[in-house]
Amino acid sequence: MVTVTYRISPEDRAAFLAALQAFAPQRLRDGANQWHLHESVEEPGIWVETFFLPSWAEHLAQHERLSRSDADLQAKVKAFDRSPTGPEVRHFFKF
Repeated sequence: MVTVTYRISPEDRAAFLAALQAFAPQRLRDGANQWHLHESVEEPGIWVETFFLPSWAEHLAQHERLSRSDADLQAKVKAFDRSPTGPEVRHFFKF
């Protein structure tokens, strides 16, 4: 599972959601078998995107399959993040 945590300003909420919804099909097209988006109840404006891949190798291949147009969409999504270091990406293995 991969998680990407975004910190989004309230005034950017609608545009962020539109950009991420446009980008989500790329995750599924490039190997993810599930994709979800969650907003924190305790801290509105913190969004966590999760997607599941069948293997670590598939995730690594996902990076290589990123097309130029998909990279542009991904950059548009990331541009909404207000944290100083950008969205936080984490990787998890299921046991």
